[in-house]
Amino acid sequence: MSSATSFFDFKVPDGADNEVDLSQYKGKVVLVVNTASKCGFTYQYKNLESVYQAIKKEYPDDFVVLGFPCNQFGSQEPGSNEEIQNFCSLEQKVTFPVMGKINVNGDDAHPLYKWLKKEKPGLLGLERVKWNFEKFLIGRDGKVIGRWASTTEPEKIQDKIIEAIKQPAP
Repeated sequence: MSSATSFFDFKVPDGADNEVDLSQYKGKVVLVVNTASKCGFTYQYKNLESVYQAIKKEYPDDFVVLGFPCNQFGSQEPGSNEEIQNFCSLEQKVTFPVMGKINVNGDDAHPLYKWLKKEKPGLLGLERVKWNFEKFLIGRDGKVIGRWASTTEPEKIQDKIIEAIKQPAP
C-alpha cells in the first residue's frame, strides 16, 4: 500500500484471521507494539495493560493499544493465533486488541509495518524493527508521533500518550 498516507489507510488481520480496517480507530491515539509470548520482554504485556487501563480511565474513548505478534525475533512467538490469543487473555490478562501474527521486517513485512518504519526510521535511519516490543505512537491524525525501542518501558511513554490525546482531533 504505497499510496498510504495514514495509519488509518491499512487493513490488518485480527487474532481470528478476519480483516480489520484500522480506519475504525480514526480520531484515537494508538500505540502499536510488536509482541511475543516467549521473550524476555513479555512482561511488558502487563505493563502495556496497566498503561492502557490507566489512560482509558481518564480518556475512555481516546486511546488504544494494538499488539502485533511476530515470530521473527528468536522464534519467540511460535504459537498459532488461537494459542497467542489464549496466552494474552488468560495468562497476561490483556484486554487491548492483539491482532493476528504478522512479519514486521523483510520482504514479507506487513504493509503497515513497512509504512511505520518508513515514517519513523529507527536509530541511524534504519528502517527495521530491532526486537520484540518495539513501540510506535500514532496521533489522532494517523501520523507516527514517536518510536521507542523494546527496552523503553510503557510507563515511560505514558506522558507522551496523554500529550497526544490532548491534541485536538483533526
